[in-house]
Amino acid sequence: EDGEKPGGNFSTTMKVYDSLGNAHNVEVAFVRIEDKDDNRQFDVYITKVDDCPVQETGETPDPPVDPPGKNIGTLEFDTSGQLTKDDDSGKKIVTITIKDGTEDPPNPSVSLTTETGGGNDGTFQGAKALTFVLDFTNLKSYAAQSDAAALSVNGCPSGKLDEFTISSTGEIEAVFSNGQTKILGRVGLANFKNPAGLLREGSNMYRETANSGIPMFGSPATGGFANLQPGSLEMSNVDLAREFTDMITTQRGFQANSRVISVSDEMLQELVNMKR
Repeated sequence: EDGEKPGGNFSTTMKVYDSLGNAHNVEVAFVRIEDKDDNRQFDVYITKVDDCPVQETGETPDPPVDPPGKNIGTLEFDTSGQLTKDDDSGKKIVTITIKDGTEDPPNPSVSLTTETGGGNDGTFQGAKALTFVLDFTNLKSYAAQSDAAALSVNGCPSGKLDEFTISSTGEIEAVFSNGQTKILGRVGLANFKNPAGLLREGSNMYRETANSGIPMFGSPATGGFANLQPGSLEMSNVDLAREFTDMITTQRGFQANSRVISVSDEMLQELVNMKR
């Protein structure tokens, strides 16, 4: 059955991510119960996390859910399909906790806790203390086949560092294989009252002296500090690839012109010989 009549139920699956970036599938079931003041009502159950059934200790849902699970609340919709309120068994925003697990538990199970308390103990393979929120506030009821889906998830799978970039303002941004980006830090700059007083120690390395004054540190593009030019070599504005290309083009042009001059010279020589 679907969720259009009392006793009917439907379910949906959504992904959550633990502290290691591993994805887990959480199965949520919605069971239609008797209307209240013409308002449609659904009991909500967490029935499974991955392949681990979630059991409600000492209770059997009525109507039953197959498989039975943890009842996390009741959703009520008014005659216009808007979510109105819940009873005392749950909230519109439900927090669920999966307790600490072991590396390889023989019989993995989960522990769920709602805002009103309750739950069962156990372990979950590969997961540390994982808490996630099911937000039902945007759920609506329509005169159509019942369905529900997670529109957004604020977690992400694990990823490794693919590359990093440095902006003109000095921000060092890391790009990971899972598509996430993160600012790792910022390149700092130093100003001196007398830059000419710095002591050169080779290449582009300088050291402060009494003549240069003490350094004043800051961030690029702020407070009179210059912008950075990422990817550029200091004291050089030469694009080697372009310069080599231009050099080869010039060489080919010179060779072609030399041949034209040689042919013209031979033609003139033949003309002189004919005159003789």
